[in-house]
Amino acid sequence: MASIDFFQTPIFIIVFNRLEALRPVVSWLEQAGYKNIHLIDNASTYPPLLDYLAASPHHVHTMQENHGHLVLWKSGQFDHIIQHQPFVLNDCDVLPSKNCPADVVERLAAILARYKNFTKVGLSLHIDDLPAHYAHKQQVIEWETPFWSTPSRTARYSRRLLIPPLRITSRELLRMTPNGGVLFARHRRLVRTICLGM
Repeated sequence: MASIDFFQTPIFIIVFNRLEALRPVVSWLEQAGYKNIHLIDNASTYPPLLDYLAASPHHVHTMQENHGHLVLWKSGQFDHIIQHQPFVLNDCDVLPSKNCPADVVERLAAILARYKNFTKVGLSLHIDDLPAHYAHKQQVIEWETPFWSTPSRTARYSRRLLIPPLRITSRELLRMTPNGGVLFARHRRLVRTICLGM
C-alpha cells in the first residue's frame, strides 16, 4: 500500500446548510494532509455557508437540487471518479476523533485489501457520549450496537474489526472497535444540545 498516496484520495463531504459542523471536518482533513477534498453542496441556501464554499480552496460541487445522502450516485456527476478508484464519503457532521491518526485512509484501505469480500469500511462512531435529552438516543444506540457485536481480528493492525449482522443494510461495512482505540469519529449532530448548526 505504500506506493499509493492516500492523501490524494478523493474525499467527498456532503453539505447542506450546516457551516459550523463542516469547518472542523475540513480543518481536520487539512491538518492531516489530505489534498483532494470535494465539498458537495446539496442546494444549500444558508448565506454564510455559501460564502464559505465560494472562498474554499477545495473542489466545490453545487447541486441544483438536494439529492440527500445519495448525491454521490444520484447526481451522476462523480461517476468518472467513484466507478474507477477508491474514495471517501463523509457527512459534514462526522468528525474524526482527536486520537484518529492522520493516515486513517491508508489504514482503512488496508482493511479492504485484506478482506476482499467487503466493499466499504468506516470509522466507528462514539455512542458513549450521547446526551440523555437527545430524542433519538435509544434508536441510535440500537442501530450502532450491532457494529460492536461480531469481532474479528486483523494481523496487520492487531485491531478488532466488527462486522455488522446481515440484517444491517450495508452489511459489507466494516468498523473498527474501541478495543483498537484509534479509528473513531463523533457524529456531532447527535451530541449537540439545542443548536443543530452543522
